[in-house]
Amino acid sequence: MFTKTTVILLVLLFASSNGTPAVKWEFRGPTTYYTRDDDLKITSAGAIQDVAAGADNTWFVGSVNGGIWRSKNLQEKVPHWENVLDKQPGITCSSIAALHVSTIDAKRIYAGCGGSTSSEQGSDWNVLNSGDWSGIMNSNDGGETWSMINGFPMNYYVTAIYEVEANVILVAAQSNLFNKNDGGIWRYDINKDELKKVSNIPTFTLTATLTDSIVATHARNSENSVSITTDGGKSFEDYGKLQWTEGTYPFYTCAAMMKNGDLIVAGLNTESANVSATSSQFFVKRKGASDWMELPGQPTSMDEDGMPKDRMAILGDPIVPDLMYVAGNAGALAWRVNTTIGEWEKMWDMPDVPDGSLPHGDCRNYAWDHETNRLVLTSDGGVFVRENPRERGGKWYSLNGDYQSMELLSAHYDNREKRFVMGAQDNCAQVTKPNAEPTDVAVGFVEGDGTVTLIDNVHNPARLFGTTQFLGVGTISIDPTTTNTGTDLK
Repeated sequence: MFTKTTVILLVLLFASSNGTPAVKWEFRGPTTYYTRDDDLKITSAGAIQDVAAGADNTWFVGSVNGGIWRSKNLQEKVPHWENVLDKQPGITCSSIAALHVSTIDAKRIYAGCGGSTSSEQGSDWNVLNSGDWSGIMNSNDGGETWSMINGFPMNYYVTAIYEVEANVILVAAQSNLFNKNDGGIWRYDINKDELKKVSNIPTFTLTATLTDSIVATHARNSENSVSITTDGGKSFEDYGKLQWTEGTYPFYTCAAMMKNGDLIVAGLNTESANVSATSSQFFVKRKGASDWMELPGQPTSMDEDGMPKDRMAILGDPIVPDLMYVAGNAGALAWRVNTTIGEWEKMWDMPDVPDGSLPHGDCRNYAWDHETNRLVLTSDGGVFVRENPRERGGKWYSLNGDYQSMELLSAHYDNREKRFVMGAQDNCAQVTKPNAEPTDVAVGFVEGDGTVTLIDNVHNPARLFGTTQFLGVGTISIDPTTTNTGTDLK
């Protein structure tokens, strides 16, 4: 066992004579990557859970184990991103699961810590590499400085934050690190330091209605999946029963407020007897109606990869009264939906996207870029945008720019070519080009979630290996950063 003296000696051993650290870590990349068969070169990056627009056309994204990133030029072809949590004193969280920009003062931003990935490294929604569940934080100056908000309990997976009045927030959580069924909603008056738990039901989203009430959607509760508050979050009451398919329950829920006054609640659900048998359902409460009805026309399950830890995204168009956007997982990528008649249109492939562009799958959240009328989407591959989203003929673009966050599970160095081969969660096995700079884009050579990598440096030139979590294996003998051939998939 180390004594206090021993620990101090160990620290001194790693210090140089002038008191500065003898070992210094430097970022070595990659920034983003594209697949070797992607002729459009739409880059992907580390997973992003949430996105929000702040004051003066400033945008924020909450990343998986990479903190909060800010861009002030999102409309540029290659946006610049900066990590605003780096070197912030007292910040104890780097895995961001929720973001909220105040509707009262857009320079005030809130962030919640929580689950970081859809990795399969666990038997339930509390996955093993779930991040640092250390509370909530805020910035009062547009993201320049950040501080943890004292008093909120530790170890909750925060999923949503909403400011109901100046410095009074609602905080939702779907679970606790030590109790997967412990979640709820808290009302926190920051100025008065008054914190009260107002609901004990695990909660995913908080959505404002057109009448200033707030709707909460709940997890793993088929009897009470949606609640509402009309008193600023002081109390919540059940908002009607949703008719989930018999024998199933929703493992994720979300809501969208439509411009015509309709409310949509969607859920990814799973069979009680087989958690890998996942599907999805959409419900609508029409303006003035007392009951929920199931929204017709759904073309497929929004969780096609059968992983009951995923999320999905829904968003009402800010102008068109009954137009909603939906995004899911795996092949369930993105749709525009006429919620009046239940008509669903794919937002990728012909004829909707003539050039074949598409974002990375496994989607997490939507936002609307009011400056350019574009639809912003975050996913396990970073942040993307769809131009002309309301009709056919648009394109998808990557907004990852120089965003520098990737959830690597392994990395090995080719010392002859001076480059890395890496396995990235949600972002395949990747390789950088010879003599790569840290800001260079990598190339993905085995599709899927990259895991184990290896380099045979005895062989000349070195042989690089990578695998996915389903044991798809790639061996590089011809550099895929310069050609589309030469990768053997076994």
